[in-house]
Formats: sequence, C-alpha cells, structure tokens
Amino acid sequence: MICEEDVIDGWVSPHDLRFLDFINSIPMNNEGGVCEIGVHCGKYFTPLNQLTNEKSLAVDLFLNQECNVSLSGGLRTSNKLPHLSGYRKKWFTDLRFRFNHTLEKYDDKHKGENVELLEADSMTLVPQDLGIRRFKFISVDGGHNVEHVQSDLKLVERCIKPEGVVILDDWFNFRFQSVTEGYYRYKSQGGSLVPFAHVHNKLYLCNYSVHHMYIKYLENLKVKKISSEISGYEVVVVDTYEETNK
Repeated sequence: MICEEDVIDGWVSPHDLRFLDFINSIPMNNEGGVCEIGVHCGKYFTPLNQLTNEKSLAVDLFLNQECNVSLSGGLRTSNKLPHLSGYRKKWFTDLRFRFNHTLEKYDDKHKGENVELLEADSMTLVPQDLGIRRFKFISVDGGHNVEHVQSDLKLVERCIKPEGVVILDDWFNFRFQSVTEGYYRYKSQGGSLVPFAHVHNKLYLCNYSVHHMYIKYLENLKVKKISSEISGYEVVVVDTYEETNK
C-alpha cells in the first residue's frame, strides 16, 4: 500500500522530463544553477535540480497562501482538517515541509543541500533577489493570473544566463488560459525572451541570440515533431515521444 508520504503532489508529464534531459544534453548550456518560481511540493524542481552542480533557488509563497490569488498549487488549510494534528496536519497544510521532504527523499544528487528557499510573492522581487545571469534553467510556475505571468517573465529574463532556458508551465492549459495571455502581454510590452519549443504543456524560451542554435539542435531530436510559429518565431512542437527515423 502506498501512503501519502510516498507520493509527490504535483503535475509533471514524462514528456517534460525526457525533453528536459535532451535540452540539458546540449553543450552550450552547461553551467549555472536552476531556479523555479512556484515549486509546490517539488515534483518538477527535484529532477531540475539534478541537472546542476551549483546553487539552486526555490521561490514560493509556501505558508503565505493568502497571496495565491490564482489558486494554482498550494495545500489545504488547517481549519478544513480539524481531525488532524502534529505531523499529519503539517503534511496536508505546510508546503515548505512537503517540499523539504521531497528533496530529502528524492533528490539523489544533493538531498536539497544546494537549495536556497525564498518565501515571497514573486511580484515583489527584483532580479538582484534571484541573481542576475545566474541560472541555466528557470521554471516559471508561480501565480497563474495574467499579472503574475507577465511580471515573472520580466523578472527572469535578467536572471537567466545568455544561453539559458526559461520554461513556462501551463502553456495553453484550458484551466489557466491566463498563462497564455500573460505571455503575450509580456511580449507586447517588449519582453526579450523568445520561444523555441512547445512540449506537452510547457513553452521553452531563450534569448534571441541563441534561438537559431536551439532550433538547430532540435533537428537531432528523433521524435515526432512539427515546425510551428509563436509570436513570429520558429517553434518546434513535440507531438509525441514515439521515436522516428526522420
């Protein structure tokens, strides 16, 4: 029987992890830490953290869920669980506790020892709070309202390394259409990150100067894919991870 402690709450597709491994294999983006805005219980952050030998940063509201206006992620409130106490209540209500548990149990490489936690509303942060040009990968999975998405993308464009990759979660997710609107608003106001790949429900972005290089590397990805266009930029859409000889 599997108990709650053996299950990481969250939403990650095997396609996401396989593509992440492929992107990590591209030699031009070898150095730097990783960051995620909106780590929830660490289901995506943990495999992301395996891809670095440097310091990583986990940004989340954690216990300050009253700021979670889009109701994306978060855990149940204690007043809805009156029959629980102690450890069991923390398991269901304390996101920081759940996140640290995931790292201790599943982060085979670091056990979370390389991870700094930043408890904050990302809209209150400036690039210096994260670290300018510090990260090879940044996952944006925080507030799913238009304002948070637009603000988070503007924040991380200065924190990603020149060859790094920003990963926007819930792209074209019918439950959170505001994520897609937030991206387009970011671009309409001069956002510098450009898309190069769409896999499952994640949009992958990079600096314009390396866009053509990522597109070129994706020619070596031997899976079913099509070439499309988003915001005027060529984007490779991975349809399925069924291997192909083409």
